[in-house]
Amino acid sequence: MYKSAILSIVIFLYTYFCFQYPAKKISIKESIEKIHPSYYSRYNQKVSTVFFPISNLDTSSIDPEVDPISNENYQYKPKEFKLDDTDELKNYGLACQPKVFGYSKSRGNSIFPPYTYPKCSENFGANNSYLIVDREKQELRMNCPKSNKEVFVYGPRSKYSLVQMEDVYDYWGGNMYKGPVNATKIDFGLGSCGESCYSQGYLTPIFNQEAYKRAKSKKSPNKKPRLIYFLTIDSVSRRHFFRKIPKVVKFFNNLNKTHPDLAVYDFKLHNILAVTSADNQVPIFGGFKNYVKGFSGDQFIDYLGDDAIWNMIKDKGYISMFGLEDCDHYFSVSLGRNPKVDYSVRQFYCAVQALSCLSFEIYNKKNQRCIGPYQSHYYILNYTHNLVSLNQGVNQWLYVHLNTAHEGSGEHAATLNDDLLYFLKKFIDDYSKDNEIIIFLQADHGMNYGFWYGDLEGYQEKKLPSLFIITSKSIIESYKFGYFTLESNTYRLTSKLDLRETMLSLAGIEERTLNSVNLFNSIASKRRTCMDTRTVEWECACSDLKEIEYFSTSLLSLLSILKSYAERVINSKSYSAPNHPLNLICKYIHLDKIQKVFYNNINNVNEFIRFQVKSPAVEDMEFEVDMYLSGDHTRMEGDSRQYPVENMIIGKHQVQARIMRISRLDTYEGPCETASRLKNIKAEFCACTSYALKDLPENDYYISFNQTLKY
Repeated sequence: MYKSAILSIVIFLYTYFCFQYPAKKISIKESIEKIHPSYYSRYNQKVSTVFFPISNLDTSSIDPEVDPISNENYQYKPKEFKLDDTDELKNYGLACQPKVFGYSKSRGNSIFPPYTYPKCSENFGANNSYLIVDREKQELRMNCPKSNKEVFVYGPRSKYSLVQMEDVYDYWGGNMYKGPVNATKIDFGLGSCGESCYSQGYLTPIFNQEAYKRAKSKKSPNKKPRLIYFLTIDSVSRRHFFRKIPKVVKFFNNLNKTHPDLAVYDFKLHNILAVTSADNQVPIFGGFKNYVKGFSGDQFIDYLGDDAIWNMIKDKGYISMFGLEDCDHYFSVSLGRNPKVDYSVRQFYCAVQALSCLSFEIYNKKNQRCIGPYQSHYYILNYTHNLVSLNQGVNQWLYVHLNTAHEGSGEHAATLNDDLLYFLKKFIDDYSKDNEIIIFLQADHGMNYGFWYGDLEGYQEKKLPSLFIITSKSIIESYKFGYFTLESNTYRLTSKLDLRETMLSLAGIEERTLNSVNLFNSIASKRRTCMDTRTVEWECACSDLKEIEYFSTSLLSLLSILKSYAERVINSKSYSAPNHPLNLICKYIHLDKIQKVFYNNINNVNEFIRFQVKSPAVEDMEFEVDMYLSGDHTRMEGDSRQYPVENMIIGKHQVQARIMRISRLDTYEGPCETASRLKNIKAEFCACTSYALKDLPENDYYISFNQTLKY
């Protein structure tokens, strides 16, 4: 009776705490599991269900932590930033210690040889666009020198909604230019001087009087306004930044002399959370708990709600801007189509992608992303600079996401070398005197495309994106140990969740979690691992992903099962997609011989396997498949948004497998991508039939300006 009563109380308390504090549920369960492990458990080392041998982390040599040094006793003497100075991390005794950080300097220059792109204005034949939006006169004007067939579109439509490529057909059709157009509600124009491709562009903010008044009323008096500028370059590892954007690195190394009121920090071990841009950026915007890869119901909402950083900082007197140089679906399916920001840029680039014949997925380094006389990224950088000027005197939070390096050659990042330097210098020179500035110059992840993706050094670079912080020294000095803390964190494992806690703190909001640190105020532990930062195990730079070179009979048997599983999943999302007859839109995809296999042993009951496999369904079609194999049901919980679980036997043990990711390694942008997305089919998995392509607009998936569309 007594034991039953005690047991009842324990069960009641456990249930109560899990209900009242769901965030603690996992840690409570894990504490019980450590004491009384299940038969199949990472805490029962006597049982192993994994195919590959286990290697354990040795933490005996980790150095002890040191006492922080206060600002008054710390002398700020920045070292020169170098591509290979990551070797210094070996002297810090960290638990997370990558064996390699990517390609060496010589190997990197061999794979990505220096290449200089011509200026867009040279190809365009003029230094300025023939279409402008004049803010003084509030007019959109065109002045083509050799044509009377000026055609244009303009926006935004539906205010600042994150439109998709599918929406372009409903939103924009060609307008014949007959004279100046009132531009009070226009922030961009895109036009043609008679060519089939629109190449005349202009992008400029519309002043948001209401947002300015709100921010002004909440700003603390007698304090300088604070500008938090989150500038993201898609697909640039730390080492690739040094290779392709050296002028900015040189500018940083001279910053202490040219701008003594500023400091700059280079974070050498900044690890991704997971694979995609949304995986890494959305948890910054809304916290890890709110991140989803998609949701049902009304899409025209601000899905992150009160936890969205732009909503949290409104009461702190901040104006918010959210800008994307793309028109893909990754962010909108996680954020919703209507984030409640004060300014937004995206619709311009959707119109560009549809009408300009410019490709956002280039695979040849001699191709260039020009819109008229400027690079594509110029327009959003210029917009952001003008927006800050319009809103002087109030706090501002700016998020800009550049797609310049989001391509397969590894070369196009070089087009940022001059433009990024120009806009960084201009931002600092124009705004650092009258404002406190913090620039988070970072990448979401390293290179995600190209032939080197199967190379282990290249794979490491994908996991280690660049992160630089440029900040007013007055902000550092507002934290007692600010200088020492920031410098220490450049030699520690950091993650995207740290950026959320840090940014909120800079805006006056404290949100501490077990998985993040404030980079200005808390030194990350030397014992910190990717498990502590909630990084998926196989995307951790400190995990030892190994390539398999010898294929035993038992391994071939396992791979055959995994390949069949992947083939079924791919075809369930394409060939036999719901609401479409078999083979009507997408052909059946047969997976051929596996090309490469990698593995990572996580513990005695969990392991990760990655393989690359080709398909003859489309020329050069190739997939990369990530699988998690578990003997204790880790990552196997029921979730309709994830791929189904596959049951199998390894040795004498029943094991479950789940596909975590399937990616196309070849380019699939073009008519088939548009056709499949219009039918709500996953484009990466579709090999289009001729029927699927027959109803697309002329000029492949680009819209002809002669075509009549709804407006």
